[in-house]
Amino acid sequence: MLEVYKEGSFEEIYKIMQKSFPVSEIRSKSGQEELLYDNRYKIYCYKKDAAIVGVLCVWEIEIGCFLEHFAILPHLRGQGIGSDMLKEFLATVKQGELIFLEAEPITDDVTQRRINFYKRMGFYLNNYDYCQPAFSPTLPAVPLKIMTYGKPLSEEEFLAVKRSVYSEVYHQKI
Repeated sequence: MLEVYKEGSFEEIYKIMQKSFPVSEIRSKSGQEELLYDNRYKIYCYKKDAAIVGVLCVWEIEIGCFLEHFAILPHLRGQGIGSDMLKEFLATVKQGELIFLEAEPITDDVTQRRINFYKRMGFYLNNYDYCQPAFSPTLPAVPLKIMTYGKPLSEEEFLAVKRSVYSEVYHQKI
């Protein structure tokens, strides 16, 4: 069952993120904890046998719903947990709201499977250049792609999404 994080299990959540993302794609632990005080940011947790096994970190920003991080414990992947989580989350979003995420471009079997998973869930891969800004001065920016739920974006819509994410989430100007 998917539930909104309240408090108390942040260590467990951050460990899942560390196991699932390269250092360049997540904030420091303290940086991630600071987001808990931003009312636009929510972490959804998926529990199995009372333990958190998956997390979905979401920004509710002006342009829409940005799924910033989505991760399942590595040893539980491929068992339908991610599909169940995403379906349950999508059922809570207002109809017509723009839902989007960042995904690594296809470079190997792992990234191909990840993109295929999102496509099966109803997301479209938008073929526009995009980079996640660096989370610290010692880390590089990360080339990614934007995927959108329900329909692809026009170039104008993509640029609006990019401006919104850069401004509201990453606090940077384009």
